[in-house]
Amino acid sequence: MVKPLRSELPSPPNVQFSHFGLINEGSQSRSSLVTSVIINIIIAIVMIVAGTTVRKGIQSPSTFRNLVKAIGLHSAQGLVAVMAIISGILAYWAKRRWQYHYGFAEICFAAVSAWHLAAGLSTHEVLLSRWVALIASAYIAARGVGNMADAKRNVPQ
Repeated sequence: MVKPLRSELPSPPNVQFSHFGLINEGSQSRSSLVTSVIINIIIAIVMIVAGTTVRKGIQSPSTFRNLVKAIGLHSAQGLVAVMAIISGILAYWAKRRWQYHYGFAEICFAAVSAWHLAAGLSTHEVLLSRWVALIASAYIAARGVGNMADAKRNVPQ
């Protein structure tokens, strides 16, 4: 029969709730606190700007028009494609480095998108694209929750 796990110390230290939450508070440095606060502020600013843009809408596509006038249509399209690829690489890097915050940002993005899409629904016309985008918002939210859970599970103890 297997012997039950017991400490050989007469009064073992109480480790209950020692790793409660995402970060082990006992070894958190001041720089990690500052980094966490800065990242959260940046995420909040990005979400406010994205929410304002989604709520007001992009009124005029003058930026892309000006870019086309400056460098030509195909060059502008290529530049937009390269920027999308670079954004994807940066998003991957951010996810690997700050997975919990990345998941939170995904949930916020999904919430803002779903709110904007739901506000545009009407009984007069049914747009399949809106419903597909709403389903995509639900998927993004699910991925955000998954990333947050994965980050909590993978924190070194």
